[in-house]
Amino acid sequence: MELLFLTNISLILSLSLTLTFINKLGEENKLNKKIRLITLISLLSVINLVCYFSENKGSILFHLNALVIIAYFLIIITSLYLIIFKKKTSYFKFILLVILFLALSFLIIMITVSIWQKEMKIVTIDLQKFKDDYMLKVKGGIYKPSFEEIEKLVFDIEVSKYLVTKKMWFDLMGDISLETERNNEPAENITWWKALEFCNKLSEKYGLEPVYDLSKSKQGILAIRELKGKTIKTVDPKMANFKNTEGFRLPTEIEWEWFARGGQVAIEQGTFDYKYSGSDNIDEVAWYAENSNYLIQDVGLKKPNQLGLYDCSGNIWEWCYDTEEMENIKSLHFNFDPSSAYRRIRGGSWLHTAESCTTLYRIFETAAYVVLNTGFRIVRTI
Repeated sequence: MELLFLTNISLILSLSLTLTFINKLGEENKLNKKIRLITLISLLSVINLVCYFSENKGSILFHLNALVIIAYFLIIITSLYLIIFKKKTSYFKFILLVILFLALSFLIIMITVSIWQKEMKIVTIDLQKFKDDYMLKVKGGIYKPSFEEIEKLVFDIEVSKYLVTKKMWFDLMGDISLETERNNEPAENITWWKALEFCNKLSEKYGLEPVYDLSKSKQGILAIRELKGKTIKTVDPKMANFKNTEGFRLPTEIEWEWFARGGQVAIEQGTFDYKYSGSDNIDEVAWYAENSNYLIQDVGLKKPNQLGLYDCSGNIWEWCYDTEEMENIKSLHFNFDPSSAYRRIRGGSWLHTAESCTTLYRIFETAAYVVLNTGFRIVRTI
């Protein structure tokens, strides 16, 4: 979007300068209205110049954009010719004007693209720093989730080491339900829909394509944005393939149980069946009713699990992508019924019993409600 905006401004500026110069050459003070209209219409096709640079070479859209750009310059040149012809200006001045416009356009566009590329480089560096500070790579694998009858495949993902904190939420969103303090406690009391909004905004901040189409979220309608090359395809949320997404998102329930139990590392260590995330001793890894003094705690104070993830058991519940199980539709990687108002939460909290903090315990809550003691962690397909 930034390159699109800057390119439009650049070409409008170059055209304005050229037309101003044309006025200086002629005797008339005003250009013909038809010529002005032609010029205005030609500006509307500028956005294709951006698509031309961004699309995959060889794609249909790439060739279409190339044709529109050629048409754009032909319209401009024709407009200039008509203006010159009507004013009976010499061919030398006409050629001079064409060269002036093309030179100005080329110069300003190159400067614009250069600035945009530098900004994208900064965003890439920032994304790498964020991943180094907050994300861990989790190798995928095959396992049988506690709530499924058959084995399921988990592909490689990045998972946040910590629950999303109040500081992270406040810095990105500007507010937090029932809370204003910027600290390292988990961000809680957040609806499922607001968690999706956070994921999208974080993706945009680091130049990634957002996963969720929330344009109809007020009606409770969700769509998933999958990448096909550089083309965005909007997909039904019950049929989505998250392997084709780029940005940050909530984990599916199958993914959550996989990394909470320690994934492939735990399987190789023989610790995949620990009762809690990272241990059979709950006090080593979790904040719950018996040791929290009935207070939420900062993230990362307990022992991490086998993958280096903190607080998968206890502290606060974690939203997952899934709804409760569907009777007649089963996805390979998650359960999602678009008509359902409920979403799965896992992990237990500081206010609840040890049993609720086990890696196998699962309940659901209403997606549109602010659920106390409930937050989330983010994942991303790699």
